[in-house]
Amino acid sequence: MATITAGMSSDTATYQGDWPPTQQPSIYHLPVYYAPAPQQPTYRNVLDGYAIPALIQIYTIASLILFAGGMLPLLMGNQEGELFAQSSTKVQYIFLAIYGISFICSLPYLRQILSIARQMHYLIALVLWVCVSALWSFAPEISLRRAIAIIGAAYFGLFFSVRYSLKEQLKLLAIAFGLIIILNYLFVYLWPEYGLMHSMQHVGSWKGIFRHKNLLSRISAFATCLVLLYAYNSPRTRGLAVIFALLAVVQVYYSNSLGGVLILLGLLAIIFPMRYVLPRLNSSSLALYLTALCYSVALSLFVAWNIETIIALINLDTATIIGRFEIWRIIWQSIKEVFWLGYGFNAFWLGWDGPARNVWLATTWSAPHAHNSLLDVWLELGIIGVTIFLVGFVNVFRKAVVYAQGAQNPANLLPLAFLVFFALSMLPESVILQSNDIYWVLYVAITASLLKVQQDAEGLAQ
Repeated sequence: MATITAGMSSDTATYQGDWPPTQQPSIYHLPVYYAPAPQQPTYRNVLDGYAIPALIQIYTIASLILFAGGMLPLLMGNQEGELFAQSSTKVQYIFLAIYGISFICSLPYLRQILSIARQMHYLIALVLWVCVSALWSFAPEISLRRAIAIIGAAYFGLFFSVRYSLKEQLKLLAIAFGLIIILNYLFVYLWPEYGLMHSMQHVGSWKGIFRHKNLLSRISAFATCLVLLYAYNSPRTRGLAVIFALLAVVQVYYSNSLGGVLILLGLLAIIFPMRYVLPRLNSSSLALYLTALCYSVALSLFVAWNIETIIALINLDTATIIGRFEIWRIIWQSIKEVFWLGYGFNAFWLGWDGPARNVWLATTWSAPHAHNSLLDVWLELGIIGVTIFLVGFVNVFRKAVVYAQGAQNPANLLPLAFLVFFALSMLPESVILQSNDIYWVLYVAITASLLKVQQDAEGLAQ
């Protein structure tokens, strides 16, 4: 009896029996040693060979920087402000090119993308509701155009999640945000006309390659968390990653943004202890932990809605924060007029010709958005849109916590780290369903990645 192992391809097989065989085997049981026809090169073989993966990585990193809002001041004539210049023709063409390239690069993975997308029920429902809102939108053409951008950015997120594992995603994000950190310093010191704020109330604050100091502070806060996670994952580059984290912290400080500081402190206080806490929790302890987390969020909201009283008690001068809560009170009156359906996607903050006119008349400044993500979604998509998003977010957050419990690899913490960053950003800023935005791209990518991990685990179990 002899054992013959054939290794002509990755699909190896073993033949056990007499050698040479005593009789001609049946055509239905041909062993591998009967030389199979050589494999023909496929599109996926070509795409995964030679220099193509490196080019795709460069494209992915550049796209992540653009989705984060980096370098856009160069394309928009150094405009300052927190709103994205959706009407910029140059910007539209750039993102259309990103959508097209991501579709071409995703062709080898199209079946897997469709398989995962079919399981993203809440995300699909949310995107469909965005599209349908054009039917009653105050500005239907704008709603439809921005909906296309939402779909295109979501597809890039799907491509990113399927093309790369979570470990690879962490590496690419760390590289992209590391480049952002370097570019911010270059713009601040070499091109201060771009790198610094020049508006009267924020003059001298750092904004780097972004349109506003608040964007710089949020991205730098998340960059700090990303490079520290990557430092855990890659001991060889740990020292360099720590240096980049410190450089990012400096940028948060010089942006003069209280929101960025709070997001950074929240990320550091929540994520890194979780690496040691979550693996030690059983199901009941995990439920207790999440309950405590929910009560903490509820307490934070209580403090937020009563911030004026608290500020008066401790005698702090924070007119900006008080101004935001005054805007929220006025916005609530607009929400009650379209409680269920909203004004339509991206159809509220349209300047003096849109519904935001009433808010601006009632305040002393022209707010670019509600400075609260859920209020903005409520304004645009009604309570139905808010409900779809919240149910989906809680579902993804639960999966991320369970996945982080097996945090053998620091990359396992990436989904939870982003979702915490996302949640912390929701209260002071408008970050949900922003067209061509890094929050939306990564939210889709993290949702798809967790489903992909679940699919792989079920496949191994079978």
